[in-house]
This record gives sequence, structure tokens and C-alpha cells, in this order.
Amino acid sequence: MRRNTTAVVAIAVLLTAAPALFSQAKTVTVDAVPAAMENLLAIRDRIAVTPEGGAVVFLLSMIMYGGDRDLGLQAFTLALDMHELSAGTVYKGYQPTRDWSDRFAQIDLFPFLGNIYVNGTKAADGYALPAGSPAFTVTEVRLQKDGTAKVFVATTSGNMPRPLTLAKNDKGLWKVTEASSVFVGPSALPPAKETDDL
Repeated sequence: MRRNTTAVVAIAVLLTAAPALFSQAKTVTVDAVPAAMENLLAIRDRIAVTPEGGAVVFLLSMIMYGGDRDLGLQAFTLALDMHELSAGTVYKGYQPTRDWSDRFAQIDLFPFLGNIYVNGTKAADGYALPAGSPAFTVTEVRLQKDGTAKVFVATTSGNMPRPLTLAKNDKGLWKVTEASSVFVGPSALPPAKETDDL
């Protein structure tokens, strides 16, 4: 009997601790995809005070890069943790380290890649952004022992939410330290565009 009682107590303790490790799904909505850095800065200052907000700033950077590579690089420089930056001329004396180049190349191949994280996008429509305010679904936030947070975001092109890892800086803003999973190509490609060469 003692063994069973101990097992029940251990399970109860694990269940009680679980909410501290995991959070419920949450939707983060922004007014629009930023058209300039000042717009992204305003969004960043408002929402990156939480791990899920910092993740959305990074996803917005992906969308911005898909439309304008130079603007997107500036956005990534803002969204990345200082340890992921090097001295450069992209934004305020910094730029993403070379390690990120291969990941950004994925958006060069699939300019719509950031759009697959916006609720309501579809392969059949080329992952065009829906009308209205872009919304992102964060399915889970796991706080890590080292103080970082792993944020899982839903995608409209795949079965499993994809993680980003973020750290909080000295200003209380969450910035991305690792995000290789969100650069994985889409599970479903848009239909090929028909061309008439005649």
C-alpha cells in the first residue's frame, strides 16, 4: 500500500508542476506586417515583453524578408539576441552572424515562408496573407532551467508546431537565440503557376 500511495503522490506533484512548464495555446495579433523599421520597433516594444511576443517579432521579420531582403535583414537584426549578431552595417552597427545565412536562403527559395505561420494562409492561395490583422498561434511556451524559453508556433503548412528559443535581454525584451525549425520548407507547396510561352 505504501508504494501505491507514494506513486499517487509523485504523480500529483508532477501534474501540479506541469503548468509552470507549459502554457495554453495563445493567439498573438498585430495590426499589420510592418512596412518600415519604426513600425517593427513599435510592435517589438509592445509585445516582445513576453516570449511569445518575441517569437512573433521574429516571424514578422521572416515575412518582411520575403518582401524586401534588405528590410528583412534589418528586422532580423532587431529580433535576434545580441549573441547572434556581429559588427556590421545592416542596422545600428550590427548584422546577423554568418550562421544565419543558410536559414535566410530558405526564404530566398520560398519567399512566402514566413506567411505559413499566419493563421488562415493556404497553399492553394500561394500562402497569401489574409485580409485584416495578421494573427499567430503559439501552442506552447516552455520555460527552460537556463532562463531561456522555447516557444512553439503553429504552421498552416505542416502537422507539428515549430519551436524557437528566446532569451530575455537587459531591457526585458525577449529575442531569438535559435530558430532553425521555423526555416524548414513548407510541407505543401503552392500550385505551380501556368505560363504561356507562345
